[in-house]
Amino acid sequence: MACSKRGSVVRLSAKPRAPVVGEAELVLIKYRGWVDEIFYIGSATGAEYAFGLDKQRAYVDSRDLDGFLTAKEDDRIAFELVT
Repeated sequence: MACSKRGSVVRLSAKPRAPVVGEAELVLIKYRGWVDEIFYIGSATGAEYAFGLDKQRAYVDSRDLDGFLTAKEDDRIAFELVT
């Protein structure tokens, strides 16, 4: 999935939908990037998730997971699933 960067916000989809975050299972992911603070917008829920050097782990809605696991920063995978 391609993502477009706009300042410090990365939109993982062209038009977010409006489901409620947390209606589906929440999963823990880890940010592997090096940006101080960056916001990702979930591809399925349209929810805004904050990550960065001081916030590397967060729970995300499982419907947004595919977008995170394919997101890249400078040709490197930006997230991994925490098991």
